Amino acid sequence: MAASDFVVSRVGAVVALKPLTLAKSRMAGLPAPLRQRLVWLMAVDTLRALSSALDHVLVISNQPALHSSLRRIGLGNVEVLDEDPTGGGELSGLNPALRRGDTILRRRGFDSVLACVSDLPAATPNSIRRVLSAATAQLSRSARIFLSDAQGTGTAMLMATGASLDPQFEGASTVAHLSSGAHRITDSDLDAAVGDLRTDVDDTADLAAAFRLGLGRATQSVIDPARGTLGSYSTITEMSAGTGDIRQAEDGKWAGNGQARQWTAVTAEGHRVRISNEALMDGTLIDDLGLGELSPEMLSLDELLVAGAHHWPAGRSLHAVLGFAASARYRQVLTAWT
Repeated sequence: MAASDFVVSRVGAVVALKPLTLAKSRMAGLPAPLRQRLVWLMAVDTLRALSSALDHVLVISNQPALHSSLRRIGLGNVEVLDEDPTGGGELSGLNPALRRGDTILRRRGFDSVLACVSDLPAATPNSIRRVLSAATAQLSRSARIFLSDAQGTGTAMLMATGASLDPQFEGASTVAHLSSGAHRITDSDLDAAVGDLRTDVDDTADLAAAFRLGLGRATQSVIDPARGTLGSYSTITEMSAGTGDIRQAEDGKWAGNGQARQWTAVTAEGHRVRISNEALMDGTLIDDLGLGELSPEMLSLDELLVAGAHHWPAGRSLHAVLGFAASARYRQVLTAWT
């Protein structure tokens, strides 16, 4: 059957994830915990966009406990398979991992397979759907289409229908994909600019470009809202529940009558900072404090704050990203993790 005779009904995506400790060497100037956290959050936003637009998302990775981490943040529908099917722990590399995912999805009956990089924090489901439509429209020209990155030298996405994916990512992948017979789709093919899909993030300049386009909520959590830049890294060595006017401190969020409890924290440098409600209600932080069975539906904010301070173990420290509250001068914890 010719590629142009295909009627695309099922599309699966494959994403290859490096272990966090090996990712984004160009961001080596950032503290390692912050760099690794940023890589993780960008992958989360990419996977959320893909899972909203496609029938199935498969991740190939040797990252430990990855499926458990994804399930905790509501992405339990994303499938995770090891890079090395033999279990020997060998790292096969990006293109072999994508080929493995392509083979698995085609065996399961997917008509088309979309390979995507994992660092598209501004990606939206609507733009991904535009790529799917353009790929279908271009089948008479090629069974394989790809979307170049913003620089025009790399590749953000590659899709194959009725043919093997044959990924040529890394390096000058635009030339490699063209040489392999894939068709490069343009904004004209898409009837719109899709900067959110072309802006992969390799350094802080790329992150700034993605911020201007609009980041997903995971990556947004490490952005200082007062400055629009990556927040500063620190560690938290102590937390306590105090009292204060939540309406004043958090611009109306969790507003209540009179005084309400709120968390404060002490950093390794000895600075006292406040914890935003967004950081407080992050599922990872709740689990890290041993409160995984509790939720805002079960406890009031006041009760949750008291429980969190009570469960803070001696000697515990958390990684944290700090920023300035948009309407105040004090530093606040934007997000925290173990």
